[in-house]
Amino acid sequence: MHIAFLVQSFPGYGGAEEYVKHLASGLVLEHGYKCSIITSNIDRRAAHELPESINVVKLPVLLKVKEYTVWRGLFKKLIEINADVIHANTYGYWHVDALSFLSRFKRDFKIVFTTHGWEGFEVWLLKRMGILPHKGLFKARIWTQLRPFYDFTFGKMELSSADALIALSPRERILFKFMKVSEDKVFEILPGVNEEFFQDIDQEKICNIRNMIGANPLLLAVGRLSITKGHDIAIKALKFLVDDFPMVKLVIVGKDYGCLSYLKDLVNKLKLEKNVCFSGYLDRKNLILLFKAADLLIHTSYAEGISLTVLEALAAGLPVISTPAGGIPYLLRKSGSGQIVSFNNPFEVYSAVKFLLENSNILKRMKDRALEFSRNLSWSRAIKEHIRVYDFVTHR
Repeated sequence: MHIAFLVQSFPGYGGAEEYVKHLASGLVLEHGYKCSIITSNIDRRAAHELPESINVVKLPVLLKVKEYTVWRGLFKKLIEINADVIHANTYGYWHVDALSFLSRFKRDFKIVFTTHGWEGFEVWLLKRMGILPHKGLFKARIWTQLRPFYDFTFGKMELSSADALIALSPRERILFKFMKVSEDKVFEILPGVNEEFFQDIDQEKICNIRNMIGANPLLLAVGRLSITKGHDIAIKALKFLVDDFPMVKLVIVGKDYGCLSYLKDLVNKLKLEKNVCFSGYLDRKNLILLFKAADLLIHTSYAEGISLTVLEALAAGLPVISTPAGGIPYLLRKSGSGQIVSFNNPFEVYSAVKFLLENSNILKRMKDRALEFSRNLSWSRAIKEHIRVYDFVTHR
């Protein structure tokens, strides 16, 4: 069977790209499938850690409006690829709109669609509820006002064209139901985590990292530096925390998506220069070391799918304090290894962090539960569940 993956960029920096990489590699190496990846040339880096047989096609970008990119030659490539299943990834992008439009005229392939969350819809909803500030934080006001139009036109076309939809959490299943998607097309599959996150790290190495950073305690915030990730909330919470823990350090990990200067200005304004560190994007090896060395992950995002960052933290045994974005409440409830705080509430974040840092026995229990829960997060398990979906769509 030939599975062609369609994704915005590759190898990329986010959860959707990691998802495609692990699925394609596992299907080829463990199950003998043929796999291709169709993507744009936004990320011009070579795709490493892939089997040689996987063909990665990078199409040139013809037009770019924010993250919505039109690729030259996509229709032609979709027709030529001759795949049994086209597995599209990320909701609300040109490549999925193009695929759903093409499927109205050419149906010699099946479509599986993983949305990876509904970021635009979630942000629009939070703005309507008055949770997202109307000034200063989110510049694309016109875009958020037009969001429902997209969801009930192009978005509805994306969902209706799919032969199967993969929900990464119960939250996405609810959203599919809201969009009138037939329940028999929806399959709930928790993605996997790279096995390196499960491995033990020498304690001396962990101590050296903490000493090098000069942190006691060490807090992490991981995710691209964009408005929707809410890193400013973690920084504002830190302003309260330094009175109780003068040696606290918050390390913010992620590639800049337009917010780095804003976040640095905020750090300077709050006089937290000695307590906040921006590491930029880190490769997996260094990220794992930080996960193992940290005391808590602070995840103050406004919108998520299932959140690869939180999954990786649990696999590394790192307790999490998070907003109720996407599927995160499901993960923390099921694992018992974290605490949910309200959106856009720095003081509540501070209170949760302070409580856990002052109750080491509870923090230790959360760490143990995270490690116990993460035993079920292997990619081998996730790949087998995806194969059942591919079999379902090709035999119905």
